[in-house]
Amino acid sequence: MALVSIGTEEALNSINRKTLREYLLAMKQKDGSFRVHKDGEVDIRGAYCALAVASITNMLDEEISSNVE
Repeated sequence: MALVSIGTEEALNSINRKTLREYLLAMKQKDGSFRVHKDGEVDIRGAYCALAVASITNMLDEEISSNVE
């Protein structure tokens, strides 16, 4: 979020979207929930943060948002 707050093109371009997307999908569970971290708990924080980050970085799509209720 700090990079988004800075808001410059350079700051936003420093985000490795490929790796970030891979991480978000790795944390996603079959039921649509998201782990907060590897082997971590599953609760609403994980889903909120994953969807917020995906939206802010312009990656929010069906693969990330599917089955999230």
